[in-house]
Amino acid sequence: MRITPGADQIGIIAVVGAAGFLGRRVVRRLADRGLPVKAVVRHPGQAAVIDGLGVEPVFADIRDVAELETAFDGATSLVHLAAILRERRGATLASVNETGAANVYEAAARSGIGRAVHVSVVGAAENSPAPYLASRWRGEQSALKSEIDPSILRLSALFGEGDEFTNALAAFVRLGPPMVVAGNGEARFQPLSADDAAEAIVRAVANPDESPVESGQIVELGGPHTMTYNEITDAVAEAMGRRLIKIHVPISMLSPAVKLMNLVLPTPPVTTSQLQMLRLNNIPRGRPFEDVFGFAPVPMSGNIDYVRRVGYREALQIVAGRMPAHIRDH
Repeated sequence: MRITPGADQIGIIAVVGAAGFLGRRVVRRLADRGLPVKAVVRHPGQAAVIDGLGVEPVFADIRDVAELETAFDGATSLVHLAAILRERRGATLASVNETGAANVYEAAARSGIGRAVHVSVVGAAENSPAPYLASRWRGEQSALKSEIDPSILRLSALFGEGDEFTNALAAFVRLGPPMVVAGNGEARFQPLSADDAAEAIVRAVANPDESPVESGQIVELGGPHTMTYNEITDAVAEAMGRRLIKIHVPISMLSPAVKLMNLVLPTPPVTTSQLQMLRLNNIPRGRPFEDVFGFAPVPMSGNIDYVRRVGYREALQIVAGRMPAHIRDH
């Protein structure tokens, strides 16, 4: 049976992946609205990210249905954000993005949660050549087949203070010129501010009767401008006041080096999945962001000054697989 709560049944909102780059922004906005939140994180060390927000941290591994069911006790709504781009320490794309999502919705149904927003990515598809995108599609399917019938928000590439995307690019810009660019750099994106994405998620879950996204609906979201990968690197260089000379190298030639980095580095600056996705356009389909959520998202250009913090030392650390804590602070 599908359950759809009314406005008087919003109650506590459980946020899975609350300590992540996007999750902490969602938690902050929910707390600012005075809404009761359960911030679901994997271990106590992650709770420090949400200290001072006045929310309740609860601990659960998304690979454990029983832990999730305990964490969801008393909650009536859910935001599911937890996913990984790189595999490490026994956490695989299948165990987190696929089985983990299935576990979340099984536990949510058992706990009586009736409303959910499932956050995914533009490009998620069953037959995607990128394993990451295929795993996100299978996670969506687990959500859609559950008793909860969630809304699904697919997001384009996110940027914002603390991100890995633009800060990793900033490392390569800082160490150049020149800068090696995988492929021809013409893959298109619609970069979306993480703060705007968080606001959209909150508007989707905070009041089911007035949500701009219906249950069972898949909505794809991006920022106001379409940018090629070349243009994104140019924007990062401009924000840093750096001159940029690009050397385009075929993806097939870079693949062996990236695979090696993924094997030996704890946090490689480029993952195999990211390299594969540079062959694919990342453009949302459907209504523009502003039409769905009632406000205009900010563009990337002019809003990434934080990349200036990536100095030469930080750039070397990032390329060596050690993202500095003051750069990626979550």
